[in-house]
Amino acid sequence: MVNTVTYSNEDKVYLKKALYAYQKAVIDKLSNDAESDNITFTEKFDKRMQKLIKSQKKPYYNLTNSAGKRIACVIAAILILIAMMMSVTAIREPFIRFIVETFDEYSQVSFRGKAENISENFEPYSPEYLPEGFKITDKDCDMNVYNTIEYTNENGSILNYEQFFATGHMKVNTEGADVEKTYINDYEAMYWENSIQRFILYADDKYSYMIIGFCDEISKEEIIKVASSIKSEN
Repeated sequence: MVNTVTYSNEDKVYLKKALYAYQKAVIDKLSNDAESDNITFTEKFDKRMQKLIKSQKKPYYNLTNSAGKRIACVIAAILILIAMMMSVTAIREPFIRFIVETFDEYSQVSFRGKAENISENFEPYSPEYLPEGFKITDKDCDMNVYNTIEYTNENGSILNYEQFFATGHMKVNTEGADVEKTYINDYEAMYWENSIQRFILYADDKYSYMIIGFCDEISKEEIIKVASSIKSEN
């Protein structure tokens, strides 16, 4: 039996872009304060705004004693509604999403969407944070395809880092593991572990990143911290 888990919601991305476009159009059309002084609002509108602002326990007069400020309140109300409709993670949701098909011995990750600027040269990224004692012992970077780094500590434990373009499909070892959804820098990620190793995988608008470490040498909190510190090497 195959369990399919979709980690993104494309509709939210389109909604976000539409709301932002509308918001920008409204702001661009706003006149200056001098011109706005002649703008009047209906009594019904003022009553609704008063109820909204009172519910936030803020002084109404101080916010709306000019037409310009009242327009600003309208924009603020729109933004509050947007915030209620979408979480921060939804706003940062990438155009690439990955779908995970879980089988008995592995999971297949399919990257859906179009990576931005994928025709450009590959830009290597790597973690800025490493658990104490880990140092680079091997690095392989193809500037058109991938970047992989091996870190080793004095105990001989290995921490692997892999970066690829977020396209196509990849298989990951999830045998005997519980896959969890988490977030890395506001992007959705999948985390899993077995009795030996921990894994974390996520994708932004262009690349996928995976980190693999041994359970007895790196904690869940640390491997998430490593993933969260990935930055461009340039």
